[in-house]
Amino acid sequence: MTLRGNSPSRAPNALSSKPSAALIRPSSNASTRSATTSIRSSKMLTFSGGSPRVLRTFALTFARLSGKLWRRCSMIPKIAKGGRSFKGAFDYYMHDKGGRSTSDRVAWAQTENMLTEDPQLAWKVMAFTAQAQSRLKEASGQSRAGRKLENPVFSFSLSWHPEQEPDQEHMLETAHKALEMMGMSEHESVIVAHRDEPQKHVHVIVNRVHPISGLAADIRNSKRKFSDFAREYERENGKIYCQQREENFEKRQKGELSRYHDSVIAEAWNQTHDGQGFIDALAAKKYVLAQGRKRLVVVDPHGKSHNPVRHLEGVKAKDFQHRLQDIDLTKLPDADNVLQKMKSSSDENDTSRLVFKKLARLKIEAMKKQQRQERSELNDKYRQRYRASKKQLANHYNLPKQKKEIQQLVQATQKPSWWKRLTGKAKKERQELYSTLQNYESAYRRYLEGLDSVKQQRREESTQLRQRQQAERSELKTYLLAQRKAGNFLLTDDHGMIRTQAKKKKKEQQEQSRKRSQNRKK
Repeated sequence: MTLRGNSPSRAPNALSSKPSAALIRPSSNASTRSATTSIRSSKMLTFSGGSPRVLRTFALTFARLSGKLWRRCSMIPKIAKGGRSFKGAFDYYMHDKGGRSTSDRVAWAQTENMLTEDPQLAWKVMAFTAQAQSRLKEASGQSRAGRKLENPVFSFSLSWHPEQEPDQEHMLETAHKALEMMGMSEHESVIVAHRDEPQKHVHVIVNRVHPISGLAADIRNSKRKFSDFAREYERENGKIYCQQREENFEKRQKGELSRYHDSVIAEAWNQTHDGQGFIDALAAKKYVLAQGRKRLVVVDPHGKSHNPVRHLEGVKAKDFQHRLQDIDLTKLPDADNVLQKMKSSSDENDTSRLVFKKLARLKIEAMKKQQRQERSELNDKYRQRYRASKKQLANHYNLPKQKKEIQQLVQATQKPSWWKRLTGKAKKERQELYSTLQNYESAYRRYLEGLDSVKQQRREESTQLRQRQQAERSELKTYLLAQRKAGNFLLTDDHGMIRTQAKKKKKEQQEQSRKRSQNRKK
């Protein structure tokens, strides 16, 4: 999970916009927690549509198939600068970059501690609360002394590693914990999820003014608090992605200064002495030095742009430019072109991955079908053997004949005639019945023992079959995992696979694109 922030655009007149009378909350002397909890909203607003998430697909493919991490240090805590305009913040977070007419990058949004469930109206409620800070303080019995809050807008974002797939519930839960950590769980806020990055992430816009007491939230040392929050989150979830944060934590514990830097960029800089060597060292780690919109940037393998100077301790911008004097900066690739190439590579890798998954699924299903057939044949085999053994053993021990004799003797001894009792024949028949029952019991015991031996043979053979099938499944799973980790999409025929058709499909897509382009020109 990554914590980061973006500076929202500002509109000076945003606070002048007032919501309708229905949104104005009455004053109350009730406790802060109970009053805030009573107006908590948990409704969701989901946005549909949107362009394909190419960057995220690329990152997931790279992380899963190649077995590499997103970055050496994937979690960088950054908090947005305080802002005055809730309208400006919502125009930025609730719409696409560079325009307010579309909102394709917004996946869903949720309001917290507001009467409205519409995020488009939430900024008006938050702006009104901030404007009414003095009246809220007076109504709740707080002192009105002190300077008026100038920047009521506080925003941050929480991002997860590309190989992580948190669901909406988990993302909301984490955002709530972050708000609680900052002491803002009772403040008005809006949680917005975006899908325009390789990793899943949410933005949280918070009103620093408490909706009941009017007091401003304390945001001092917020960077350290969020860094510790992210560190604890990684430890609780069982995997540490950012070793740099652990090192910075140890430094802070010792009273030393700590600063984040990308180890790849820092190592490339420290191990080289000229611009070309720096570029080659970055290329060895699949990083690219490119021309950004305003400055030189380093693009990592997942399409994230970095200002290299910020990752180099003690290096200023002029020192960085001086090191690159031996190369022609105009010949450096454009950052947007680098991203486009990554997109093309992502499409090919994604197609290959899908074909690989399909073929692997077919092989697994074929193995399951074969193993089910083997188990079915074993069951049929012993079902027939069991039936034959029952018939054979019953005839061997004369069970049907003895059973018939017992029934006749029981019937004869139930109501003997006075003549049989007088002559002693009734007593003789009872003794004969007792003896026949003992013989039948002994024979039936041996009959059951014979059937148990058949059952034991079945259990032993079933255990052997189960162990062999389990070994086959483990072998196939190990093979597929090894191929996926190595990024090898050419599966050998000894596992029943065929060659992937990624290149063929790519050519077909290019041909279709070329035809569409020609049709548009006509």
